[in-house]
Amino acid sequence: MAESDWLRDASPAFQRMIATSWIAPDSCRDDQDDAVHRACEACPNWTEYLHLVDRHRTPALSWAALKRAPRVHIPEQVQQELQRRSDVCRLQAMLRLQLLAGVLKGLNHSGIPVMPLKGPLLSLALYGDAGLRQSKIWIY
Repeated sequence: MAESDWLRDASPAFQRMIATSWIAPDSCRDDQDDAVHRACEACPNWTEYLHLVDRHRTPALSWAALKRAPRVHIPEQVQQELQRRSDVCRLQAMLRLQLLAGVLKGLNHSGIPVMPLKGPLLSLALYGDAGLRQSKIWIY
């Protein structure tokens, strides 16, 4: 099975989640917009889509990608819910950045070298926006 076959056989909601789970660079934006449009035209199940966005932790990315896709009709209730979920994701990212800053300051003060690799800093490096990727804090 070719790589694209599995996606073509997936539900329209899953196809939309995949299409909106990243922010395309300018060179790929038309392709992403077309993929989002095709997935939305295929009688989408918005409830399933919202469930998938939660499961794959892409609310801010999905909302950002949908907002910039032309020709896509998003029901008002779905727009409001995605905006709310995106806002929560962004707020959590800002709180995590504050927590990370405190941890890094303490480690630096103690002379312990550290290099964060994921979380809001990765989102900042990838998208120029620390709030687009959802992350978790793991405490061991």
